[in-house]
Amino acid sequence: MQKQTCFKRIKTILTQRSILWRAVLHSVLLSTLIIAGLSAVSYLFMVSLLKGDMVDMDVYMLLQGITTLGRYLIIVGVVFVSLAIVLSFSFAKNLTGPFLEIRSKVEKIKRGHWNYRKTIKTGDEAEELDTVMASLTRRLREIYNNLEDEVALRTDSLEKEFEKDKAILNAINIGLLIVDKGGKIMDMNPAAEGLLKINKNDFIGKPVILAMSIRRRGKILGKKEHPVMQCIRNKKDVEIPPRTHIEVQCSDGMYIPVRISAIPLIQKKKLWGGLVLFQDVTVERQLDSMKAEFITLASHNLRTPLASIQWYLELLTSECRDKLTKEQKSFIKNMKVASEKMTNIVGELMDASRLQEGGITPVSKIVDIHKLVQDVIDGMQLFVSDKEAKITLSGNGFGLKTSTDPVLLSIVIQNLLDNSVKYSKKGGKIEIRITKTSKQVSISVEDNGMGIPYKEKDRIFEKLFRAENARKVDSNGSGLGLFFCKMIVEKLGGGIGFISKENKGTTFVVSLPLNGKKG
Repeated sequence: MQKQTCFKRIKTILTQRSILWRAVLHSVLLSTLIIAGLSAVSYLFMVSLLKGDMVDMDVYMLLQGITTLGRYLIIVGVVFVSLAIVLSFSFAKNLTGPFLEIRSKVEKIKRGHWNYRKTIKTGDEAEELDTVMASLTRRLREIYNNLEDEVALRTDSLEKEFEKDKAILNAINIGLLIVDKGGKIMDMNPAAEGLLKINKNDFIGKPVILAMSIRRRGKILGKKEHPVMQCIRNKKDVEIPPRTHIEVQCSDGMYIPVRISAIPLIQKKKLWGGLVLFQDVTVERQLDSMKAEFITLASHNLRTPLASIQWYLELLTSECRDKLTKEQKSFIKNMKVASEKMTNIVGELMDASRLQEGGITPVSKIVDIHKLVQDVIDGMQLFVSDKEAKITLSGNGFGLKTSTDPVLLSIVIQNLLDNSVKYSKKGGKIEIRITKTSKQVSISVEDNGMGIPYKEKDRIFEKLFRAENARKVDSNGSGLGLFFCKMIVEKLGGGIGFISKENKGTTFVVSLPLNGKKG
């Protein structure tokens, strides 16, 4: 069986008309011809020598015979070498011809010309290569045609998407700037041109701080404080609400109040630019100013008659007490309570106006945060006991001291704790945590009360706003407590936020810089 297998393999090799096999056959043939020719010449020469008498042959004749043999060999060698060169050239031409033809046809393959016909019929690897190239060209033509269709469809889709986005950006009344990672303007929409009163072609490639000169409360912001540069430098969103009194200078020198949001553009953790959105809030600023003026005017005008009412009520309860009936005394008592509430509301409104106008300035002192919070809890103990609330104080802030205004911070903690107790069910649990990090101290007030409705979360810090469920529990609230908290915390250089779920509870978190207000 093994012998039969070997013979089959040899037969297969011998029957293959491969280029290698043809090369071997040509080499063997040439070698055989040369050897046969030289052998024949040598044989003929030796026969001619042996015809004579070797004994009588002298040295001269022998040398002459050898010379003749050498000549014959040279002539025969030249003839056979020439024949070998001719045969080799013919063989090489026959061997390389099909490949040169294939190369010529391949060089013609290009976009729009995918024709490749099989023309090689040598029965060897050249013909196989020609067949493979024809098949490959056909598949390339099919792939390219499909790819062209796909690219055309994708291009059309992208063009439509681009036009749609461009139409949206051109239609919105919000200024939009795109800057590179160095803060230079790459593009802007028509709204930005209109708000800044500039031509974008004059500012493309220029620093954004030239097109958007920003001032806060009369102070021009430098490159370090500019919100766009802060966004790019820190790779974080920067949002400046209108209540910070930030303004952008137009090309005519006028300033307009704006709301600014700067967003970093990051791809694969690499910053390549930023997106700036800004909106003219002149109308909102005017409404706020009118509201503040109205509150201030109303507060001042209400304070005098309220004082008179309280004075007459006090007079009735002191001098005419014995002449009043029990029912009249009850009426006067209710009127006194109502007037006190009105007086407190007027006072809160005036405080709110002073906060907004910068009339209250923090006085920083070294404060023991844990002791301050505990003092607030102790001061509200009577109110807490009435609601049977349970308050716990925890965290890693025991003995922590920082520089802040103790009076203002106490007002914030008291307001947050008051809300937690007021809007929790009887026997509610309230936990206050003081947490210290390397840069700040956080005070969280967590309750398991009614929570804040999702649709009203964005307005919870607005002045005079009260959530719907809160109004049902306490109809006498002023809607100024959380407004006070936010204004005060910002004056102290910190921030305030919350997490809430309706009917589950709310957690307010106040964060303050560890070493006092920055800026």
